[in-house]
Amino acid sequence: MSAKNTTDIPAEANLNDYVYAGNYKVASDSVASQVNNIPVQRNGKLFVLAANNYIIQIYISSYGEMYIRSKIINTSWRSWQQVAVETLVKYVAFSMEYGVTPIQSNSDLDDYTTSGNYYISEGVKSTISNLPADVSGILVVGVPASYYRVQWYISCYGYFYLRSKYSTSSWSKWVRLATMDDINESSQVSYGRRNAIASANQMLNIKWTPIRPIPATNSAGYVDAGVECTGLPYSSTRSVCKYIGQHLTFYTFMSALQNPRSVLYTRRIKYGDLGKSYYGITCFTFTSYASGSKLGMFDNEITRMTDGTDVEISPYQIEIGDMLELIYDRETLPDPYDTTKQQPAQHTFLVYDIKKDSQGRITNVTLAQASPPFATKNSMPFSVFLSSYVYGGLKYKVYKMDKRLDYGSYEKNNQVKGYSDEVLIPDTYPDIMPEYGDRACVEAGTDVVINIINSRTYNAINVYKDNVLIDTKTTIEDFTMSDIDYGTYRFEITDGTNSSESTLIVADVQGTYNEQTKQITFSSENATPVFAASYITGSPLKGVQNKVKYFTDEEIENGSADVSGIVGEYYDAVQIGFKTEYGVAMWWSQRLTDEWEYWTPPTT
Repeated sequence: MSAKNTTDIPAEANLNDYVYAGNYKVASDSVASQVNNIPVQRNGKLFVLAANNYIIQIYISSYGEMYIRSKIINTSWRSWQQVAVETLVKYVAFSMEYGVTPIQSNSDLDDYTTSGNYYISEGVKSTISNLPADVSGILVVGVPASYYRVQWYISCYGYFYLRSKYSTSSWSKWVRLATMDDINESSQVSYGRRNAIASANQMLNIKWTPIRPIPATNSAGYVDAGVECTGLPYSSTRSVCKYIGQHLTFYTFMSALQNPRSVLYTRRIKYGDLGKSYYGITCFTFTSYASGSKLGMFDNEITRMTDGTDVEISPYQIEIGDMLELIYDRETLPDPYDTTKQQPAQHTFLVYDIKKDSQGRITNVTLAQASPPFATKNSMPFSVFLSSYVYGGLKYKVYKMDKRLDYGSYEKNNQVKGYSDEVLIPDTYPDIMPEYGDRACVEAGTDVVINIINSRTYNAINVYKDNVLIDTKTTIEDFTMSDIDYGTYRFEITDGTNSSESTLIVADVQGTYNEQTKQITFSSENATPVFAASYITGSPLKGVQNKVKYFTDEEIENGSADVSGIVGEYYDAVQIGFKTEYGVAMWWSQRLTDEWEYWTPPTT
């Protein structure tokens, strides 16, 4: 193929008239100032790509700025868009100085591995396999090295897509490259995204001080009494399901801190370095709470919060409130019972903040996360973000949280606030409360100790169930309610004039799981069944949840569901989540054993 000649564009020309394929140039800034419909008044080069019924224009100024626009025949030109990924677009644009070959119907773009320029017409696009978008456009195939192939696709609407492959490996996913319009639009942060950051701030900025030593995922294994901590504690409580924001409220956690005999001080999760505190959060519960899901997002269910596209999002398009995810399909991992094989790491971040320069280019990224020992955030130059989190080492995927944050319930009412009002912590707490804290939620059949925090002048304890008095005690001391029945309990301590009280919801969680038919049934007298999740019952990974199924209204009405899509060879047990006013209660087809231990702080 031979290079095409370049034609000068004269002063007072109109770029709207340049509809024939070719390469053109604006010789000087003075000429550019007189050219109509030029994207920027600087000298540069115009590439016109004409294929079948659409036309694409690419303008590259002498300053290296890239602009693109397109039109369908007999329609008006679309607006110019400045392209953010400049070097790559320049390579594609200059490659278009050579001829363009039509792609025939029923072709597969996976087969195009020879360097060249091709176009897909409107009439054949629906027959083409592995097309990044259902639109006609130009395909450019590059061969930077004998073992490496790159494909760029320029749609008739002016969007760029990119993918690559090494040697005999499969093609990577298509990635749509950011335009300056994408970047400028992202600076207008929606209310839903601001709500996500407000909710993240609740987890990041909450301050709490233990009154006794408390187990923690730090180097010492605990936090000493009187040490002020900032950020919710990291602890994988998967074996007991006690995640803050999902199974219990922020208030319940803070109230339990005021009870010296609460589960926070007397129990420790037995899960290596990642599980210590009986209440805590993990990276997945952090990002799910921030994005507005009190029920929690399970490991491989992150994508249900996104816009549903199969095209991976370019890191240049990140917005505040988006998510970074490092995740693997657990069905392809090593046998979890084989302790000789290391399981890959899994983690998520929330994009907390983005800084840009005067040209709209990202210069700095702040990521928020839950990691030992507390929820935290850290800022970094964009170059570090790309090299450390996207392209180098562990490769995170970027998920745009459009569905949840821009179009869902989080956006409604246009109110910037945290997702949960219960984080408004009172100055005082009850003088009597369950060992799980005030306004806690437990499953029926649990043994619950009711603790006296301050006896003052009290002389009686009244126990109410569903607002009916069921017991009165005249001895002011801790007591145990064994195998507690479902209902809403209120514990009042009084001297006849002054009183203090706390509440506890005991959830009725009924379920069955048929391992042969993969069917479950569920019911409750005082809670709403919401989801089922598969999990593993043995090995060092016991309690790890794999997949989740959220119940439809019909399934909830029928009280049954098919879970064959979420169970597997290793993930053979099922949990059912029931929603209550104070959090989520769980039914387990196989209750885990040895998941926690009674704990006393080490002596120093």
